[in-house]
Amino acid sequence: MHVITGGAFNGKWHFVKEFYQLSNEADFIKYSSYNDDVLPNDFSNIKTKYLIIQGIELYVKNFFNNEISIPSQTEEFILNCLNWETSNPNGNLIVIGNDISKGVVPKEASDREWRDMTGLMYQKLVQMSQRYDVIWYGINKQLK
Repeated sequence: MHVITGGAFNGKWHFVKEFYQLSNEADFIKYSSYNDDVLPNDFSNIKTKYLIIQGIELYVKNFFNNEISIPSQTEEFILNCLNWETSNPNGNLIVIGNDISKGVVPKEASDREWRDMTGLMYQKLVQMSQRYDVIWYGINKQLK
């Protein structure tokens, strides 16, 4: 798994396209919360070399709309990622998300909880990842 975080509109998607040489949309399957793409409950039927999940912070925010506990939804997502990687040894799972932990602490309790849950999700994803990059202003820094 390759996790990429950084500022909004700081070049994360551009970095991924260049790093993996993704010139043709047939090379990958991408779910983007920015396009309102709905994540499947089970990734096991997805057959591709590159599975890309973009905007993970908004997917976490959507977890709050469900009656299921946020931690269990987070664990289910992570398990889904691990299962996909296990069943696709030649595949690459790429998770992209905006860093929402910097700046002013949100006034609303629900926004603070979303920020906290997103941070916890990133921690777990980075721990599981083989590679982790941070992108700021179009420049990547590999941290793992």
